[in-house]
Amino acid sequence: MGEVARFALTGRKRPRRRWTLAEKLAIVEAAKTSGDPVSVVARRHGMNANHLFNWLQRDRDGTLDRAALSVESGGPMDFIDLGVVGETTAPARPVAISGAGSVGIATTAPPLLFYVNGGGGGNQAWSSSSDARLKANVREITGALGMIDRLRGVRFDWRPPAAREIGKDLELPVSQPQFRFIAQEVEKVAPEAVSAPRAGPDGVYGVKEESLVPILVEAVKEQQAEIKELRAELAALRAQR
Repeated sequence: MGEVARFALTGRKRPRRRWTLAEKLAIVEAAKTSGDPVSVVARRHGMNANHLFNWLQRDRDGTLDRAALSVESGGPMDFIDLGVVGETTAPARPVAISGAGSVGIATTAPPLLFYVNGGGGGNQAWSSSSDARLKANVREITGALGMIDRLRGVRFDWRPPAAREIGKDLELPVSQPQFRFIAQEVEKVAPEAVSAPRAGPDGVYGVKEESLVPILVEAVKEQQAEIKELRAELAALRAQR
């Protein structure tokens, strides 16, 4: 992914910490061999868990020993403190900007151009570009009712970090039951609605659920056409009596 500039929004201004390469390697080795969750190892060393997850990713990529972003003094910096935003005792939550321009909230390794590791909200709908002048090869969705029949909505609970094989750094609401789809199942029906992982087998699949709305609209229209046809047949049968 390119070098990353990392920032943190925290309730208290903290001194900047410069980690030497030896310290990084020692902490990464502890995270890999101690058997403890990464968050525990991170707290043990007084650092943010997402910061440590980023080091682990860079260690797997073979880039941990590369010079970090130079700031002010020209020395290696892995963390830039933006200062105080309110009064809180909550741990720092990094804001990461990669060399490629990707932005991550509460993660130092954003997998997409903009990624929030946690919940988000607002008081207006998110608007996506949909101008006809931007589109080519426009065609009707056919067989939408059959596609919907193949999709499966599920109820589930998120696994806690210790029980996950991937995405251990994701801040998922493990105590809140969910209604959603399973990305790998959706991919078999509507691959356009699935975002494949960029980080190989350890990456996380995603579902662009708004991309399923056009399929739902066309499925309802197909169903309504069938209902109209059945009503017409029923009316004809009654007329023959």
